[in-house]
Formats: sequence, structure tokens, C-alpha cells
Amino acid sequence: MKFPHVIYKGLPKSNSWCRWAVNRVKNNNNSCNIRFTGETGSGKTYSAISWAETMAKMMGRTFTADGIYFSIRDIIEEVAERDPKPGTIFLLDEQQVAGGAKEHQSKKNKAYGIFMSTVRSKRYIFLSTLPFADMGDKQVRRLFHVEVETQGIDKLKKVVRCKPRYLEHSRIKDKVYRKRLVITFTDPKNGIRLSRKLGTCDISKPSEDIIKAFEIKKANFQRKLYKQLSKELSDFETEKAEVGVESPEEVKKKVHKLFTPYQKYIDEAYNLNPNFIQGEVVAYINQKYGIRGSQSKVAQNIIFMTNKGWIRPL
Repeated sequence: MKFPHVIYKGLPKSNSWCRWAVNRVKNNNNSCNIRFTGETGSGKTYSAISWAETMAKMMGRTFTADGIYFSIRDIIEEVAERDPKPGTIFLLDEQQVAGGAKEHQSKKNKAYGIFMSTVRSKRYIFLSTLPFADMGDKQVRRLFHVEVETQGIDKLKKVVRCKPRYLEHSRIKDKVYRKRLVITFTDPKNGIRLSRKLGTCDISKPSEDIIKAFEIKKANFQRKLYKQLSKELSDFETEKAEVGVESPEEVKKKVHKLFTPYQKYIDEAYNLNPNFIQGEVVAYINQKYGIRGSQSKVAQNIIFMTNKGWIRPL
């Protein structure tokens, strides 16, 4: 099983995971998909923006809020219309909204999965944020190479403590192997080459300019989203009102059609006298319909009737 690897000529530098991602795109002719997961307020989005800025700088570019999206459709349109060059960084915030694991989003998920599968040859860096990995569609989850779990903010140091892991998906078993990044460097004291695995890392806060631009962009998105949700709920309530609610009598008639003849006689007996005990129900049916029964037969049929939706008269 392979491990992600970064090799330094001298001492290791900061942001080794970002260096690995950039090397993957520039030197290995691959794309790189990274998801940030963690609880609300743990620093997912700011960490993703910070990494985007760092990776763009490593490639001699600048990452701005224009590279942050809240809809997978907008990213697809950007790629279709402008065909961005290799190394372009896309950040999809709140992936569970853009393409979650819910069944009613199947069309969106299908488009998301096809896009992520076919866009790999373009050598983009794709970052996304969501609270839990399983909130994303399974097909799309398998296309991510790295998961960064944000574990909380150190407000004194102004960093987010994270646990990045390379994701190796088994082709035989439905299993994911999570691996640490291996860095190899030279000890300046003795010139010996050393290797070690990175367990956690600290991600610094992104630049103030991009934070301000992002917050404005996010606020606009949330307003549109809330209006859309409000309209959908209003349409649903209107549709429900137009359909109407069945009256108790209509429900009773539907349930009555499901009864066997003997169950209809039981229902008739209890409608005549709700206080009948089971022995009296047996006597009523025997006397009126000439059908012999027993208390156990009545009790068993009452269970069947209840399962069909029958409510005993009071």
C-alpha cells in the first residue's frame, strides 16, 4: 500500500500537505480532491481557504473569493464555458447543500459524480467542506484523495488544529485506508536522511481580504437559499391544502373495506355497544348471524383489524 510522500533536500518546510497536492498536479499529471470535515465552528472553511491560498502561491498564482462556490452547477458552468488551465483551484463550501446524500437530490448527485469523474484529466485542485464525510454522495466520496478533519481553533495562535489523511479506497472491499503523509529530509547535524509521518498539522488563518469577500459572498448565497426553501415549503403547504385531508368517516369507510366478513360483524357489534366484552361480541354474532365463534377468535381478529387501521368505538 502506498503512502503520500514529500522529499526535501534539507530541513522540512511548512505546509507539506499543500506541497504534496501541488506536486501531484504539476509533476504527476493528476488532479487532487481534498475534503474538509468537522463540527460546526471547527474552522473547516477558513482552513480550506488558507490551503487554497497557500497552494496557489506555490504555483505562482493568487486565489481569490471568485474561486469559492456554493453550487456544483456553477463550477460545471465555469469549466464548460472557460476551460480553466491546469492547477486551477475550486472550493465548494457546504458540499452537503450542493450535492448531498439524500435521495431527492439524485439528479444533482448524478451530475456531480459524472463531473468529478470526467474532470480528473484537467488536473484541477478541488476543495470542499462538509460536517461529515457520509453527508456526501458515495460515488463522489470515492473520488477524494485527502480528508482533513478540523479538530478545533486555537484562538491564541490563530490556527486550526487538523488531522489530514490520504484516502486509499480498496477496489475489492468497501473499505477506506487512511494514511499519514511521509516526509523525508536531511538532518543538518549529521547529514543523515530521515523520514517521519505527520499526524496533525496547524493551518493558519487566511488573509483578511479574502475573508471579507467570502463572508459577503456567503451571506448573499444564504439569502437566496432561504428564499428558495421558503418558496418550496409554501408550495408544498399550498399543494397539501388543495389535496385536502380525509374526514374520519372517509377513513373509516376505507378501513372497513379491508375487513373480512367476521371482522365486519365485530365492528358492527362494537358500534352497537362499545362496552361489549369479547364474550358478548361472540354471543351477538352467534345470535344474529348464526356463526359460532370464541373469545380467542374475536381477540385475534381485533389485532388484525387494528393493524389495518381500525379504532375501537368509545
